[in-house]
Order: sequence, then structure tokens, then C-alpha cells
Amino acid sequence: MARPIGGDVERTRRLLVAGAAEAFMANGLSEAAMEDVAAASGMTRRTLYRYFASKEALAYEVTCMLLEKWNRRQEAIFNSLMGSGLEKLGDFLRRCAAYLTAHEGMMRYMAEFDFLFRDKSRFSPDSALAARYGWIIHESDASFVSVLAEGVEDGSIDPAIDLELTAYTISNILWAYGQRLATRKRQLRKEFGMSPMRLVQYQIELYVSALGRGARGGER
Repeated sequence: MARPIGGDVERTRRLLVAGAAEAFMANGLSEAAMEDVAAASGMTRRTLYRYFASKEALAYEVTCMLLEKWNRRQEAIFNSLMGSGLEKLGDFLRRCAAYLTAHEGMMRYMAEFDFLFRDKSRFSPDSALAARYGWIIHESDASFVSVLAEGVEDGSIDPAIDLELTAYTISNILWAYGQRLATRKRQLRKEFGMSPMRLVQYQIELYVSALGRGARGGER
């Protein structure tokens, strides 16, 4: 295959990352080989290695792509919200939870990614990739913080909260449970005797109730 030039370079990178996402989610990050990625991308292994030196570097690119999609989805949800800040918060969390539940393959992949690239991982992304990954992670809660800020401003959400700390806490808990739900849904159903999604939904209602309780105009 001829080496891509000009605008084809970025297109080839996108195809490889999309193929990697397909292979990783179908086979598991640990089990998928670079041959699987090349096949899913419609490229040769030689072309793949021209762009990505290792599966680990490619996994970071896949994760960045998935998180960017997640961030765009959050922005779309935020832009369609109506009502008070507290009402928007409830709707935002419910719709975000529904998105994560509908993308179990992504959540299973993210759970494996978090495990393989934990603090003691031997692989470290290069500085540019690490910086981009960090920026995407930071931006992931921007819409959530904006919803909370609107609620504080209109008096429907407790003004005493720390906006960023509240957003980071709730999003990390819901994200972690989303990963657990994606990997152990059947087992969780047996353990609790109900749909695990009911636990997520109830957790969201508890957050909304708690954040509105101390507000100037919130329901008591």
C-alpha cells in the first residue's frame, strides 16, 4: 500500500484509530493484536506501524477518541436542557447515564483501559499525547460544572457547594458504576434482585434531592 500523503495522512490515522476501537471492543484490549487492528482498519500491519509504534500508544488514541465523543454528547445534552438549574441537573445526569448504559462496549473497554494503565503501568504516553489526554479528561466535566453553576445562580441548587469538586465526585462515581454495570450486569442483577440501572437512577435522584435541599429556592 502506498504511503499516504497530504490530507490522506489524517484520514489514515482516523481509520486506524476507528479500526483499533472496533478490535479492542470486540476482542478485549488485552487480547486484541495489532493484526486485528490492521484487519479492522482495512490496512496492512506495515501501514499501522508507520503511524503507531505500539498497541499501548494506539490504546491512548482510542481512549481520546471515545472521550471526545462523550464530551460532544454531553455538550449536546447541555444545549438542549430546559427549566431551572436543578431540573436541568436531573435531566442531564439521567440522559448521560442512559448514554453510558447504551454504550456498554465502550464502558467495558474503558474499564480495561483504566486497569491496564493504572499507576504502576510500565507504559507512559509521550508528552504531546499525555497533554492531549489530560486536556480531554479535564474538559469532560465542563458541561456538568455549567449545569451546577446555573443552578447556583438561579437559586435552585445549594450555593454552598464547590462546583468543580461536586462535578468531579458525582461524575467519577457514575462513570465507575457504568463500567461495573458494563462488565458485571448479569451478576449485579443476581446480587441485588433488580435491574442494576435502577441503582443508577436512584443514585441520581439522591444527588438531585441533596443538592436542591439547601438551595434558597429549592424544594424542601
